[in-house]
Amino acid sequence: MPVLGQSVCSKEKAALRREAVISRYTVEGPEILAKEFGCSVRAITHVANRLGLLSLNHYARIALNKSLATQNVDLHYFDQPTGPNSWMRGYIQADGCLTDDYEIKFGCSTKDEELLVLIKRELKSNHSLSRIPGAFDSVGRWRGPKSQLQVCGRALGEKLFSLGVRPRKSTLDCPFPDIQDQYLHDYCRGVLDGDGSVNIRNTTGQPTLYWAGTETFINQLRDRVVSSVDVTKHPVHQDDNVFRISWSAKEDLQKLYWWLYPQHESSYPALSRKRMKLWEVVGA
Repeated sequence: MPVLGQSVCSKEKAALRREAVISRYTVEGPEILAKEFGCSVRAITHVANRLGLLSLNHYARIALNKSLATQNVDLHYFDQPTGPNSWMRGYIQADGCLTDDYEIKFGCSTKDEELLVLIKRELKSNHSLSRIPGAFDSVGRWRGPKSQLQVCGRALGEKLFSLGVRPRKSTLDCPFPDIQDQYLHDYCRGVLDGDGSVNIRNTTGQPTLYWAGTETFINQLRDRVVSSVDVTKHPVHQDDNVFRISWSAKEDLQKLYWWLYPQHESSYPALSRKRMKLWEVVGA
């Protein structure tokens, strides 16, 4: 077979291309052949279609489309604000990912996989969870196992976009969204479950609750929380490109606990590990 760029007459080249399509198209697909013969992918597929040939990629796409067609998700889940979907909006803003194709991706430590199970249940989704085993990174640090969930449903992703969630949001200084007062504690609980922490400082033994995010988002979250819970208005601190608002006084932590986890509500989505940790530090 002539090398790409070698001079051959058009009839000979067409014949060689036809022979290559017959012998190799079903396995290799059109891209490799198009590059080899210096023509477009469409030209190769045109020859293949005239010969009645289909590539393995074609069958793979059919299988993928069939799989996606059988996957269910509540496309109207975010249409009207509720406590649970406000929590999920907060979690997605903190630790989820909206792709350019409006797919929604979730990932967390496998020890917190209950979050993804909860999300699947809320969305009425039959998309599968996947797990990535733990491993040592390039500098020898152990990275524990991860769990992932990818939800396909363009209408669902477009609705999230209309509500202020953006692809590559960690590179943007997105404002705090328009959340109704009655669902603010749900939203902030979702942000806490995704990108917040409840811990005890090693140096002082002081318990601390904090939310983390971009500058505008965290400043506006602080202001909304302070106006709703009547806790101390602390300054936002910056650590590299991450901004944090934290509370450590026991009185503030108690107020935040009962606001985030209201006793009068029978059930609500929450990461049990963080709820129990805050319960322990406030002595509630």
